[in-house]
Amino acid sequence: MNTPRYKKILIRILKIILVIIVFISIAFTSGNSRSKLWVENLINGIINIPQNIKNYFDYITQSEKNISYDINELRIKNKELTDRVNELENKMIDYNLILQESKEYQSLKQTNKTYNNYDIVIANITYKTQNNWDDLYVIDKGSSDGIKQNMTVITNEGLVGYISQVGTHSSKVTSILDASSSFSAVASKTREQVIAKGDYNLKNENKIIITDIPLKVTYKSGDSFETSGMGNKYPKGIKVGIVSEFISKENPLDNIAIVDVAVDFDRLERVAVIIQENEDNEFESVM
Repeated sequence: MNTPRYKKILIRILKIILVIIVFISIAFTSGNSRSKLWVENLINGIINIPQNIKNYFDYITQSEKNISYDINELRIKNKELTDRVNELENKMIDYNLILQESKEYQSLKQTNKTYNNYDIVIANITYKTQNNWDDLYVIDKGSSDGIKQNMTVITNEGLVGYISQVGTHSSKVTSILDASSSFSAVASKTREQVIAKGDYNLKNENKIIITDIPLKVTYKSGDSFETSGMGNKYPKGIKVGIVSEFISKENPLDNIAIVDVAVDFDRLERVAVIIQENEDNEFESVM
């Protein structure tokens, strides 16, 4: 076992003290009373040196222990604070998700006011099938919720598509981006009847094309389209999108308009299915 540091120092000091005491003893035996008193005080001071040194090292040792204890306490407190911060951050994330879901739900509920001629059922999207041709979605509502084939699917932003397949508790939705999609639309301001179609080259850009444009009719960026209600596929007055580009062809009958759809399909999580019409079978135009 190693001798503590202060003990080694004490041994050296004691040796020195012994030598000093020898000389002092000689002086003490030969000096007067005043000298003797001074020598006595000096001896007492020297005798107390080891104790003072020991007290000093004891103080240093205790201080080191206290510092070590304080550091450990700080580490424990720091871990507790870190855990608490992580817990609060997780709660904040959960709160933001709940808040976002609430806003989305309220937005879909607002659809009842925007399109107040129809009753709707709100559904969550549980699966997406997107490839070069198809743009399909699966929702968590089916025949048990009143869903039927060919029902119109919307959001508060506009037209999503239609119910193409129905199960008991789920249904498949074909979107207007699908390459097979084709329906009657109308220019919101000038009211020309046109055909809106999905295009496999444009679907990944959330765009569709407008065809069958009347002669001498052109559209500019920002012009909008909505469903016409013709053909019994979609009710009248649902937002479809706005023109981003008009393309003139050599044959004017082949002119087309490229349209940015109203619905943000990249962030689509919930939809509303129109399940029942009220007294009036027409939507009030919202464009």
